[in-house]
Amino acid sequence: MVQRQHDTMETLTVLSRLLLASDCSTSSKRLISLLTCGACKVRQLVAGCLVSLYLKGDTLPLYSRISSLQQFLSSKEAFSQSLPKQPCLGCLECLAALSTSLSNQIVSSLPGTMAVAVKQVSR
Repeated sequence: MVQRQHDTMETLTVLSRLLLASDCSTSSKRLISLLTCGACKVRQLVAGCLVSLYLKGDTLPLYSRISSLQQFLSSKEAFSQSLPKQPCLGCLECLAALSTSLSNQIVSSLPGTMAVAVKQVSR
C-alpha cells in the first residue's frame, strides 16, 4: 500500500511539472506514456492535463495526436488478447476528453473517433 501511494504522489508531481512546461510536444508525449499505464483516476487526470496543454498551445500537434490514438486503437495490437486493457482505456479516455473539450477545433476527426471507440468497446 505504501508503494502504491508513493507511485500516485510521483505521478501527480510529474503531472504538475508537465502542466507548467512550455514545450507542449514533449509534455504531451510524456503524458501519453503515463496515460497508457495508469488506473482510472490517473487516466482522467492525464487526459485533463492533455486538454489543458492543447488549450494553451498549438493545435497542429492536436490533430497528429488524435490520429495516432485512433491508429493505435484500430491496430491489431489493440485487439490482441495479450495486451492489458489499460493502454486501450487510456487512449479512449484521452480521445473522449479531447473530443469533449476541443470539439469545435477537431470536428472533422469526431466520426473517426466514434468509429474507433465503438470497435474497442464492442470487442
